[in-house]
Amino acid sequence: MKYSYHILTLLGIVLILSACKKTDIPDISDSKAPLFKIEGTLGDMPIKIQAGINDAYMFTEVKTFNNLPLYTGELGTKLSSFQIYLFNSDIDIPHKTGKFNSLEAYPISMPYGEETLLKIAAEDFYNHNIISNINWTIDGVAQNSSTLEIFEPGKYNICAEVIFNTGIKTKTCNSVNVGYKQNANAQIYYQLNEDNSYFTLESDTEVSTVKWFINNQQISSESSFSSNDLPEDFHLKAEVQFTNGTQLSREIYINRANNENSVEDFTSLGYHTDIEWDNAMDIKIHHNGNYYRAINNSNSSLIVEEIKNFKNNKNGEKVKLIIGEINTQFINLETQEVIDGSFKIQFGIAHDN
Repeated sequence: MKYSYHILTLLGIVLILSACKKTDIPDISDSKAPLFKIEGTLGDMPIKIQAGINDAYMFTEVKTFNNLPLYTGELGTKLSSFQIYLFNSDIDIPHKTGKFNSLEAYPISMPYGEETLLKIAAEDFYNHNIISNINWTIDGVAQNSSTLEIFEPGKYNICAEVIFNTGIKTKTCNSVNVGYKQNANAQIYYQLNEDNSYFTLESDTEVSTVKWFINNQQISSESSFSSNDLPEDFHLKAEVQFTNGTQLSREIYINRANNENSVEDFTSLGYHTDIEWDNAMDIKIHHNGNYYRAINNSNSSLIVEEIKNFKNNKNGEKVKLIIGEINTQFINLETQEVIDGSFKIQFGIAHDN
C-alpha cells in the first residue's frame, strides 16, 4: 500500500504541474525587478521603496527637454515616488552629446524656471539707437517682448527680426546653448572696403575647418577670405569645426550701403548665466502628499559605488543600474521647509548610448 500511495502522490504532482501552462506563471517585468530599491530617511520620515513590493515599479525613459535628451527614472507606488532626471553634457560636441557619462559622483542640479538664464535686449546691440523693435522667436514660437528671456537650460534655435527706424527689416538666426559648458566659441570679424572686403574668425580655441556662406551659398572653406564681388546687403554665416570636436554656426547680417543697419552676432550679447547643468541630477520625492526637491550646495551629490548595464526597457532604450548613496538637503516645494535626506539607492536610468 505504501508504494501505491507514493505512486498516486507523484501522479498528482505531475497532473498539477502539467495543468500549469507557461502563460500561467507570473512574469516579473523590468519595472518590478526587485533589485531596484531606495531606502533612507527624509527628515524624521523613513522611506523604503522596492520594485515588486506593494505594487512599486521602476519606470525609465529618455525624454526630450528643450531639444536635448534627458535621462530619467522613477521608482514609486501610488503613495510615494523617487525620481531622478539626469541632464546631458558637452552639448556643443556632437559625438559626445547623448552619451551616458559614468562618473564617481553626480552633482545635484540647480533649480530652474524662475531666474533668468539668458537675457538679450535691444539696448545690447551696438546700434540700438536706430533699432525701433526686435521680434524674437524661440524654436519657431514668437515671443511677446522685444527683450529675449529664457528661464530653462537647453539648446535653442533663436531668431531675431530687427526693425530699424530707417524702415529696413531683416532676420538672423543662431543656435544658443543655455546653462551648459561652452567648449569653444568664435566671433565673425569683418572689414568692408570699396575695392576688397575681408572676413575672418576670432577664437581662443583651435579651429579645424570653416565653411563660409553668403545668402546660403557656400563661397569659401578657408579660415579667412576676401571678396570684391559682394551684394549690397547679405547674410553671412560661418559653420565652424574645432579640433576639440566642438561645432557651431554663426550668422550675421551686413548692409554695405549703411553698416549701421547691420545686425551683429547676438549670441555674445546680453546676460548669460554661468550656472552649468552638465551631468547634474534633479532629484524629486513625493511622499505623504508632499513634494520635495534636492537642494544644490557644496556637499550635495550622488556618490556612486557602481554602475551596471541593465537590459533595455520596453521602449528599447538602454538602462543603467546606478548603485550609490545620496546625502543632501531637500526642500518642501509648498512650505519651503528644508530638511535633511539620506538614501542608499539601486536605481534605473534610461539613456541613449
